[in-house]
Amino acid sequence: EIAAMFHATAVAEKAHVDRQITVLLAHGGNLGQFKPEFAPYNLRENLKKAIDVEHYEAMEMYPGFIVISEKEGFDDATESFEWALKAEIKHKDIFQMALASLDNPDIRLPKAYMVCPRCGNTMDAENYNSPCDICENDASKFVKVDWRSLRIGSFLHFLYSLVQLLIPWRPVAPYQCVFKKYI
Repeated sequence: EIAAMFHATAVAEKAHVDRQITVLLAHGGNLGQFKPEFAPYNLRENLKKAIDVEHYEAMEMYPGFIVISEKEGFDDATESFEWALKAEIKHKDIFQMALASLDNPDIRLPKAYMVCPRCGNTMDAENYNSPCDICENDASKFVKVDWRSLRIGSFLHFLYSLVQLLIPWRPVAPYQCVFKKYI
């Protein structure tokens, strides 16, 4: 159940990246090089790190990106950042519930998730909104993620995505990496 949760949030993070890269390139931006470095942790530490990352993204990173994109008139970027911010808050809640479940066997985690590929919204597959409650994408486009989706090919992708999620990433300077003039 926790593996499916990590995989679902990794799929959601990829949705954020894909949309934000599309917006960046549409405005003439370019992508810098980034090589992640991380140390492996146990499950409890991975969950704590994921909570910290999601908190940072929801409370600092995306609000800062939104301020800049609004100020500079990038409406498409603003929309993308607002959607991602809402999804990050949900991701943090999902990770907090998973962490709590390690100490409380009464907490039941979803066995499968639905991920909106447009905004990264991550929902319990047994109880989700249609259309997406963040971007209004039709539920027929959602991606179902469960333990069966963790086959060897996707498992390797999952591990790579998990590494991307758990690295202690921060922009070199606040909000430096948003638009072309910052990269």
